[in-house]
Amino acid sequence: MVASPDRNYMSPQEYLEWEERQEIKYEYIDGEVFAMTGETLQEYVLIDAEKIGLDCFRLNDRGLWELHPYEEGDEVHLTSADFHFPISLVYEDVQFVGKTNRRGAEDAERRE
Repeated sequence: MVASPDRNYMSPQEYLEWEERQEIKYEYIDGEVFAMTGETLQEYVLIDAEKIGLDCFRLNDRGLWELHPYEEGDEVHLTSADFHFPISLVYEDVQFVGKTNRRGAEDAERRE
Protein backbone atom coordinates (compact mmCIF):
# COMPACT_ATOMS: atom_id res chain seq x y z
CA MET A 1 0.00 0.00 0.00
CA VAL A 2 1.38 3.38 -0.95
CA ALA A 3 1.11 6.03 1.72
CA SER A 4 0.91 8.74 -0.93
CA PRO A 5 -1.54 7.57 -3.62
CA ASP A 6 -0.76 10.56 -5.84
CA ARG A 7 2.89 9.44 -5.80
CA ASN A 8 4.35 12.58 -4.27
CA TYR A 9 8.00 11.84 -3.73
CA MET A 10 9.68 12.70 -0.41
CA SER A 11 13.27 13.47 0.29
CA PRO A 12 14.91 11.27 2.91
CA GLN A 13 14.76 14.12 5.43
CA GLU A 14 11.06 14.79 4.72
CA TYR A 15 10.31 11.11 5.19
CA LEU A 16 12.13 10.91 8.54
CA GLU A 17 10.26 13.94 9.87
CA TRP A 18 6.91 12.67 8.59
CA GLU A 19 7.43 9.06 9.74
CA GLU A 20 7.99 10.10 13.38
CA ARG A 21 4.37 11.33 13.53
CA GLN A 22 2.78 8.18 12.08
CA GLU A 23 0.99 5.52 14.14
CA ILE A 24 2.10 2.64 11.88
CA LYS A 25 5.46 1.83 10.32
CA TYR A 26 6.33 2.78 6.76
CA GLU A 27 9.12 1.89 4.37
CA TYR A 28 10.98 4.44 2.23
CA ILE A 29 12.18 3.23 -1.19
CA ASP A 30 13.54 5.61 -3.85
CA GLY A 31 11.40 8.51 -2.68
CA GLU A 32 8.18 6.50 -2.34
CA VAL A 33 6.54 5.58 0.96
CA PHE A 34 4.90 2.18 1.53
CA ALA A 35 2.93 1.02 4.55
CA MET A 36 4.60 -1.99 6.13
CA THR A 37 2.53 -5.01 7.03
CA GLY A 38 1.90 -5.59 10.68
CA GLU A 39 2.96 -8.61 12.66
CA THR A 40 -0.13 -10.62 11.66
CA LEU A 41 0.00 -12.70 8.50
CA GLN A 42 -3.21 -12.08 6.53
CA GLU A 43 -2.58 -14.12 3.40
CA TYR A 44 -0.17 -16.68 1.93
CA VAL A 45 0.18 -18.46 -1.40
CA LEU A 46 1.18 -22.01 -2.35
CA ILE A 47 2.29 -22.44 -5.97
CA ASP A 48 1.73 -25.74 -7.78
CA ALA A 49 4.94 -27.14 -9.30
CA GLU A 50 3.27 -29.70 -11.58
CA LYS A 51 0.55 -27.64 -13.29
CA ILE A 52 -0.64 -24.05 -13.53
CA GLY A 53 -2.43 -23.32 -10.31
CA LEU A 54 -1.99 -21.73 -6.94
CA ASP A 55 -3.82 -21.76 -3.63
CA CYS A 56 -4.22 -18.50 -1.78
CA PHE A 57 -5.14 -18.75 1.90
CA ARG A 58 -6.68 -15.69 3.56
CA LEU A 59 -7.49 -15.07 7.18
CA ASN A 60 -11.21 -14.26 7.46
CA ASP A 61 -13.03 -12.08 10.02
CA ARG A 62 -13.47 -15.07 12.36
CA GLY A 63 -9.73 -15.80 12.38
CA LEU A 64 -10.03 -18.88 10.15
CA TRP A 65 -8.04 -19.56 6.99
CA GLU A 66 -10.10 -19.66 3.78
CA LEU A 67 -8.86 -21.27 0.56
CA HIS A 68 -9.09 -19.29 -2.69
CA PRO A 69 -7.83 -21.52 -5.52
CA TYR A 70 -6.69 -20.11 -8.86
CA GLU A 71 -6.26 -22.06 -12.11
CA GLU A 72 -4.97 -21.48 -15.61
CA GLY A 73 -6.56 -18.36 -17.13
CA ASP A 74 -7.51 -16.81 -13.76
CA GLU A 75 -6.52 -13.42 -12.46
CA VAL A 76 -5.03 -13.63 -8.97
CA HIS A 77 -5.94 -11.04 -6.36
CA LEU A 78 -3.73 -10.63 -3.33
CA THR A 79 -6.06 -8.68 -1.06
CA SER A 80 -3.44 -7.89 1.58
CA ALA A 81 -1.52 -5.86 -1.03
CA ASP A 82 -4.52 -5.05 -3.27
CA PHE A 83 -2.52 -6.50 -6.17
CA HIS A 84 -4.05 -8.17 -9.25
CA PHE A 85 -2.08 -10.18 -11.81
CA PRO A 86 -2.72 -12.97 -14.33
CA ILE A 87 -1.67 -16.38 -13.02
CA SER A 88 0.32 -16.84 -16.24
CA LEU A 89 2.78 -14.25 -14.89
CA VAL A 90 3.82 -16.69 -12.14
CA TYR A 91 4.59 -19.37 -14.74
CA GLU A 92 6.05 -17.05 -17.38
CA ASP A 93 9.28 -19.00 -18.04
CA VAL A 94 8.20 -22.39 -16.68
CA GLN A 95 8.11 -25.53 -18.80
CA PHE A 96 6.40 -28.53 -17.24
CA VAL A 97 7.79 -32.00 -17.79
CA GLY A 98 4.94 -34.38 -18.54
CA LYS A 99 4.75 -37.88 -17.09
CA THR A 100 5.42 -39.40 -20.51
CA ASN A 101 8.47 -37.17 -20.99
CA ARG A 102 9.85 -38.14 -17.56
CA ARG A 103 9.29 -41.82 -18.23
CA GLY A 104 10.90 -41.52 -21.66
CA ALA A 105 13.95 -39.79 -20.18
CA GLU A 106 14.28 -42.49 -17.51
CA ASP A 107 14.03 -45.24 -20.15
CA ALA A 108 16.71 -43.50 -22.25
CA GLU A 109 19.05 -43.29 -19.25
CA ARG A 110 18.61 -47.04 -18.57
CA ARG A 111 19.46 -47.89 -22.17
CA GLU A 112 22.76 -45.99 -22.01
